[in-house]
Amino acid sequence: MVQRIITLFMILLMAGAITYSDTTIVLDKPLENANVDIMKAFKNRKSERAYTSQLISIHHLSTVLWSGYGINRQDGKHTVPTAYGKDYMKLYVIYNGKAYRYLPEKHCLQFIQAEVTTAMASTQGWVGKSTCVIVIVADMDGFPFYAGLREQQLKYAHATAGCIAQNIYIACTGLKLGTCLVAGVNVTGCKKAFKLHENELPLFIMPVGYPSAH
Repeated sequence: MVQRIITLFMILLMAGAITYSDTTIVLDKPLENANVDIMKAFKNRKSERAYTSQLISIHHLSTVLWSGYGINRQDGKHTVPTAYGKDYMKLYVIYNGKAYRYLPEKHCLQFIQAEVTTAMASTQGWVGKSTCVIVIVADMDGFPFYAGLREQQLKYAHATAGCIAQNIYIACTGLKLGTCLVAGVNVTGCKKAFKLHENELPLFIMPVGYPSAH
């Protein structure tokens, strides 16, 4: 039995499946095809605020994160446009009671700390009932000196966050997952959960889960 488990693990590893370490989850490649027409995905896109208690698969989370802010070209550019082509956005994740930062260049989840809850991320109580949340964060240190005043930089960050959110919505629709763009951010809770520095500003939250029956 033990040998069979070891053999299966090796097969998954060689196939490019997810690998784990003490600090990092190396994600598998995002899905090449979600088997959904893009126009149908737009038609079916909606906000979901009620989810089952079932944790979404790490494979689905891999595709959702890549869709939101992954790298889709050899030159390191992202799936969304950014002002001046700069990298000033970050995605943080609370998944299965642990906090992570998504690293697009390595397509992995960098472990931050354990014993965190989704309730820490939002001022809206229903968010805390989800098992996974994605937090869209602007790193103001990522802007070049010529990007204008902070107010202008925040406009850029919010515009990019909107693009990220829509990509996540469409990916979730294709994967039959539910999500919702939430502006009720618990800034103190996010800073504590993700150990954010002063110039990392949490902008929006997106719980992700399997929609519950209405």
